Amino acid sequence: MSWDPGRLSVAMRTAAAAGLMGWIALLSWRGLVEQAPPFIGSTLFAAVLVAVTGALVRGVRLPWYAAVLAQLVVVLGWLHHHARVGGQLDGWLPTAASIGRLVDRIHAGATDVNRYSSPISADHPDAVLYLLAAGILVLLAVDLIACGLRQPPWSGLPVIITVTIPISVLDGGLPWPVFIGTALAFVMLLAVAETDRMLSWGQAVTGHRPRPGQPEKVFGRASARGRALQIGALTTASALVLPIFVPVAHGLLDRAKNGGSHGVSEHVTLVNPLVNLRRDLIAQDHVALLRAHTNSTDPTYLRTTVLDEFDGTDWLPASRNLPETNVAAGRLPDPAGIDSSTPGVTSAWDLQITPDFTTTWLPIPYSTRTISIDRGDWRYAVNTLDIADTDTVVPVGVQYHLTAFAPTIDPVALNAADPAPETVQVPMTSLPTGVPAEVRTIARQVTAAGTTPYAKAVLLQDWFRDKGGFTYSLQPASGNGMAQLTRFITTDKVGYCEQFAAAMAIMARALGIPARVAVGFLAPTSTRSPGVYTYTSDDLHAWPEIYFRDSGWVRFEPTPSVRTGRPPPWTRGVTGQPQPVLPTTVPNTVKPRPLPKNVHRPSPTVQHGAGSSHRLPISVGLLVLLLLAAAVPRLVRNAQRGRRLRPREDARAEVADLWKELRATVLDLGVTWPQGRSVREIAAVLIRQTRADGEDALALEEFVEVVERARYAATFELDDAARAAMRAALERWSILLTSVLAPSSARWAGWMPRSVFERRAAMAAELDERSSSLTEVN
Repeated sequence: MSWDPGRLSVAMRTAAAAGLMGWIALLSWRGLVEQAPPFIGSTLFAAVLVAVTGALVRGVRLPWYAAVLAQLVVVLGWLHHHARVGGQLDGWLPTAASIGRLVDRIHAGATDVNRYSSPISADHPDAVLYLLAAGILVLLAVDLIACGLRQPPWSGLPVIITVTIPISVLDGGLPWPVFIGTALAFVMLLAVAETDRMLSWGQAVTGHRPRPGQPEKVFGRASARGRALQIGALTTASALVLPIFVPVAHGLLDRAKNGGSHGVSEHVTLVNPLVNLRRDLIAQDHVALLRAHTNSTDPTYLRTTVLDEFDGTDWLPASRNLPETNVAAGRLPDPAGIDSSTPGVTSAWDLQITPDFTTTWLPIPYSTRTISIDRGDWRYAVNTLDIADTDTVVPVGVQYHLTAFAPTIDPVALNAADPAPETVQVPMTSLPTGVPAEVRTIARQVTAAGTTPYAKAVLLQDWFRDKGGFTYSLQPASGNGMAQLTRFITTDKVGYCEQFAAAMAIMARALGIPARVAVGFLAPTSTRSPGVYTYTSDDLHAWPEIYFRDSGWVRFEPTPSVRTGRPPPWTRGVTGQPQPVLPTTVPNTVKPRPLPKNVHRPSPTVQHGAGSSHRLPISVGLLVLLLLAAAVPRLVRNAQRGRRLRPREDARAEVADLWKELRATVLDLGVTWPQGRSVREIAAVLIRQTRADGEDALALEEFVEVVERARYAATFELDDAARAAMRAALERWSILLTSVLAPSSARWAGWMPRSVFERRAAMAAELDERSSSLTEVN
């Protein structure tokens, strides 16, 4: 290990450029939290720590993994101190307990980020800590790729992932200063890395002499950086301006309006609305979202969408098939179990979505028979009968008229219903393997007295509402996923409609009863005009639906009466007589409070493609992992090449590395490498195989002569001329060997170098060569 000031200077420049690029990209996250200044300052300090630590370690010629280890120790030690979670020496020396507290805070921050809408308030400081920890991972990844593995172009991958997060979460998209700054920093990083690499070769030969009286131009760092800034400015400006002239694209400066944009596709994936429900219920700001005029005696339970898939963490809307033939206009299909002969009550509705409610789902009663919508491309899904907009820009202030049908539901028929068809039973009782056995056991215990699916569903509902000791609150215990749901069922027993609906649906599925979760509005606020109601953000609600053959999907209500009033009459057990639909929640007649001005409450949006909103980041992550995995062989090979071409104090070792690089190049390009031969015999075989002559053959012969002297001479020194000649010969033969291949084969060899995968064969060849060398000496 030796100190090299020149190497330290190079490492510091590259690390500074990489750290600057990563930090500017992290500025795109400042809109995720209200405490933006502390986050910006903390990530800047972390970027400095990562850059300085990595440069110092690389300055003493330690391998890249030593730099990563040192960076982890330094930056995580600072994060531990910064989080104020205890430990010794003011938090600089962690203990097992303090590390546990740090992990708990980061986990709690992740829960807050998932639970609350952006920007997350200052009441949740753990969210800032979580984003800081995630930002440190970004900075480490950028530094590792750009400086450790010396692949600056690939360092753009974590940066792309970083700036994608706010694009998919925040309404404003990516701020243009962040885009420009990141782009210029990336170009500057490439310029610094390439400038240092070129200048390490010495002064370039221009091939011409300066004119008399004109000073000779010398290529240096200043000129390279100037050109880099010019190129960066030009490319960045092009990225901003050129899309404006392309009619099918939107430039970066063209901010998305009305909730964003969506592609045109028949298969549509809907974003999970529970995130918005959770945010708006907790806010309790009484924002008017929907106005209705109806002759219905029961204006409760307007449904927006159905969550029919549970992934082990959240209830999600499965992918919807929305072809052009499913336009929501005129007569809609009847739900399962309902037809023209089903008894019930019909009502007329006129509804208007307020400007404060940008929604891609249309709130409608279940079921809706006919509908007319004044604008937008609205389509219904056959299996769920929820209606989604597939426009590029979601329309605002939509007005629509519909006729609804409330069927008479007979609890006797529900109790006597035959098993659901397999097309419903299989997908609607599916649960991931991660559901704890404890949840299934409690579901069986609670419903032990029930002999039919209906009786079991009634027992579950009663347990949540009255007999299980549950409390309704908008401040449930922290956490998410199955762990939080298990605690809700077993110990905490505090939550709001999301927890009650999700828990009952999961327990019903655990008993083999088809179940799903619906999201919409509970009960509106009455106005002074008869039959006119206002649905606000406080009225958002979630409830489970249970499937019964010949009746279809039936609403249950496990949320306690303090929120929902009496449960639906058909869910109170068998009475022997059919019970018609009656109001289950009395509309609120309290005078509405003044509405906040200029409040925008974005609703769930439609995203096209497979998966859900939670699956989109996972899909992007898997794609990035696949790209990184495909790039690993190339990255490893480039790292090997850089190490072998590096000047060394031991001249024999340097020559041996150059010979290894020649052998690796030959193997990569699929040319036969003779084993068990002397270096001169190997050179002769290569010359015959490539039919090289003239300067190519002479260059290889001189290369071999130096290798032989390094191996066999009693004393050996490598002067600058011989070193330059060997490197030139290596480059010449790399070009020659590549030229004999087809372009596609050469590109494949670059991405999948065989020498990386034939390590053992290469080592065996090296041992054979050494053995033959010893034989020649003897």
